[in-house]
Amino acid sequence: MDTMTLWHLTGWGFAALAFAALLVGFSKTAVSGANTVSLAIFAAVLPARASTGVLLPVLIAGDLLAVLTYRRHAHWPTLWRLFPAVAAGVVAGTLFLVWADDGVVRTSIGAILLLMAGVTVWRRRTAEAGDEPDAVTTRAGRAKARSYGVLGGFTTMVANAGGPVMSLYLLSAGFRKLGFLGTSAFFFLIVNVSKVPFSAGLGLIDGRSLLLDAALVVFVVPGALLGKWAVHRINQRLFEQLVIGATVVGACSCCCARGCRIPGRVGPVAVCTLGAMSMSHILILGGTTEARRLAAELAVRDGVRVTTSLAGRVARPGAVDGDVRIGGFGGAEGLGAWLREHRVDALVDATHPFAASITANAAHAAAATGTPAVVLRRPGWRPGPGDRWHEAASLAEAATLLPGLGQRVLLTTGRLGLAAFAHLDGLHFVVRSVEPPEPPMPPDMEVLLARGPFTEADETALLRERRIDVIVTKDSGGEATAAKLTAARTLALPIVIVRRPPLPDGVTAVPDVTGALEWLARI
Repeated sequence: MDTMTLWHLTGWGFAALAFAALLVGFSKTAVSGANTVSLAIFAAVLPARASTGVLLPVLIAGDLLAVLTYRRHAHWPTLWRLFPAVAAGVVAGTLFLVWADDGVVRTSIGAILLLMAGVTVWRRRTAEAGDEPDAVTTRAGRAKARSYGVLGGFTTMVANAGGPVMSLYLLSAGFRKLGFLGTSAFFFLIVNVSKVPFSAGLGLIDGRSLLLDAALVVFVVPGALLGKWAVHRINQRLFEQLVIGATVVGACSCCCARGCRIPGRVGPVAVCTLGAMSMSHILILGGTTEARRLAAELAVRDGVRVTTSLAGRVARPGAVDGDVRIGGFGGAEGLGAWLREHRVDALVDATHPFAASITANAAHAAAATGTPAVVLRRPGWRPGPGDRWHEAASLAEAATLLPGLGQRVLLTTGRLGLAAFAHLDGLHFVVRSVEPPEPPMPPDMEVLLARGPFTEADETALLRERRIDVIVTKDSGGEATAAKLTAARTLALPIVIVRRPPLPDGVTAVPDVTGALEWLARI
């Protein structure tokens, strides 16, 4: 399975991450502070929580290249004075996160950076340009190192934004270009490496994140080489202006972003429609990839509480941002009572396209309580040239078509619908599902427990190894399980497609996460 499939990345999304990785390398060897743009890109393309775990190894790769390039120019007395203060700042940041929400954090960080940028500009204009970095040995220098260290630890803990703070400190201490880059290289290498155990312990760094890092880290190298080439062609005054400018840009983004994200896993166009959303509680009926994506988008919005409800049919559901509840509601009346009790402002039905009873209950409950509701339904599949599709209105009808189409069946209709095929003797079924199927079941069958997404190569190999000559599947739509259709086309295999049940009358539907975000912004 390739990295883009594993993370549900589009080409635009991966290109944005690659550019951000290149910018990390450039910022580490040239203009420190420019990687605030990288931080914003990672948080926009990936889920907010996961982005920090993916970005950290990329930053460490840039730090290593910077250390190798500028190791002779580091000023260690400055570093030793900073580290105790940074530790204190990390503790303060941890306490701050106990009560501060995302909006307060961003506004606070932005205000700190803007204030410090202003102070730095003022000091640079009034101080003598020849100050040496050993000014930290004075009482005033030590006090300044401690204050910047505390702020650096604080900002790196709450928002991974310690870079601009340290950049401003080194500028205010009078560091020239190479001393600046050498000292900051060692500082951030030590700080970022020290954060790895904590990130791994929180589950932010795992095999899945490291696989994406392996694909992105190669872009750090050309960025670092470009930075090394550029820094020798930038004079000291322009260097300082670029560092301060990058800091101001990062500060303004913290103050004004209001949760605006670029949905790189949804499409290349920025969607920033929820900045003024007035609702406070959104309930998502989940269980699909689109539901997880929508929850990730909403979880970072200011003043928005998102709850995802899962039916509980899967023992180990994927991670979901925001609040999660598991289990049924007890029909339409139970769901309506839950909507009232928890003061839900909008309901998004992002369940599987074949969860007809849940969708009907949601429509009834929303109408009874006056709750705005929308159905998020990804588009169904469409046959292409060379496809051998046979449509069926139900699983029972699909079962009647099989004897004339093949003898070895790949059945991917889920674990609960096997009763429709239980009477078929003489056919061998390969049943693929996330959870073990429940009886009644076909007499001659084998079970493959697997969760998508699947690649075309994987599906082709499966069809050949199991000697499959017909496939039965539901018209689920989406990319996660669509590879079997392409593999079947390549092998000229027939497919029985079970059509989707119709939506209830009068229901509003949108085809993707972007449409759901736009609908939420309008109500």
